[in-house]
Amino acid sequence: MATHAQGRRVGQSGRYSDHVPARSDILVEHLEANGGIVYAMSNTPEFGAGANTFNEVFGATLNPWNTTRSAAGSSGGAAVALATGMAWVAHGSDMGGSLRNPASFCSVVGFRPSIGRVARTPTSKIDRTLSVQGPMARNVEDVALLLDAMAGEHAADPLSLPKPARTFRDAMRSGWRPQRVAYSADLGITPVDPEVAEVTRAAVRRLEGAGAIVEEAHPDLSEAHDCFKVLRAFDFAVSKAVHLRNDHALLKPELAENIEKGTGAHHAGNRRPTSCC
Repeated sequence: MATHAQGRRVGQSGRYSDHVPARSDILVEHLEANGGIVYAMSNTPEFGAGANTFNEVFGATLNPWNTTRSAAGSSGGAAVALATGMAWVAHGSDMGGSLRNPASFCSVVGFRPSIGRVARTPTSKIDRTLSVQGPMARNVEDVALLLDAMAGEHAADPLSLPKPARTFRDAMRSGWRPQRVAYSADLGITPVDPEVAEVTRAAVRRLEGAGAIVEEAHPDLSEAHDCFKVLRAFDFAVSKAVHLRNDHALLKPELAENIEKGTGAHHAGNRRPTSCC
């Protein structure tokens, strides 16, 4: 999703392409208070909704390693900026992989923090607990450094958490290793490319070499996809229904469908939508 920085044009949707926020998001205020300099805005899908980074305003963001391929989304612009050296660290948001997928596609690092770890400006009167803001960088140490600058409590965000006593960068440098690790290449629910699965197994073998006990196991997540589709549709209805009412013709079809399913799920209580993009 687009995160507001005061005085900087932001908008990946037709009607809002020239929108200039009058005030920065809490996240941006925290970054700047900790010495961060916001010098550019990166591309996302319309309203940050989508697994590929394209929109009608700025077009498609291509994979820097092979421009015939996708950079993924929604934080594809941030991942490409890192991979090409345009940025040292970058911020992104993540509902269902929007930090992690572009990082994977572009060979950088994306980290999804816990809910509340990074304060943000609330945009609705109903709590939204799917999406979080998080750091991206070319290596883990820089991710930890940026998370230290992003994290912190704010009175305007009731879900926000205090800064931990120990910095994430210090924790990353501590040399701590887990004693026991559960590992699954696919969590029992999602197809995974064999090459990607092998990369994760190689990482697990390194943990074993460091003395950790590794077991292949995962919880029963068989209903996770259905649950996520319902929760995402509800989130879209809470945050974006006004755009459906006022600008239906300007929204990409997949976004409009998700909002419609969310409003239908809301009115019908716990009725499960038949499908969701």
